[in-house]
Amino acid sequence: MHTKKNNLQKFTGYIEKGRFVLPYCKTCRKTIWPPTNNCRICLNNLTLKNYKNKQGKILEYFLDKFNNNLANNIMVLVELDEIILIGSLHQDNINSRNIQGKKVRIKKCGFIDKKIFYQFEIVNN
Repeated sequence: MHTKKNNLQKFTGYIEKGRFVLPYCKTCRKTIWPPTNNCRICLNNLTLKNYKNKQGKILEYFLDKFNNNLANNIMVLVELDEIILIGSLHQDNINSRNIQGKKVRIKKCGFIDKKIFYQFEIVNN
């Protein structure tokens, strides 16, 4: 018996493949977070939209002093299409001390120890 995958299962499947997608309501023209099958506003079915090159903005940043695996990374809070993600930004991508408000996009995403990770890169305009 074949069961249809819901949007959360599809979302995590794309993340496992390194592809960043978000549920999107075509009726309301809004990104819906967290991933669900139906829009929380109009209850219509959602589609998954590719956000690979979508730009976001750094809201806050801090050095990750507790995780040795991220020694060269800065942790960032990023607003992307009205949702907020936490991820890392490699220090080699930074050419100034204040990166708050800088534009970023997702460079990589996936799972580490069954937890989703997002790695961002600065967008140079």
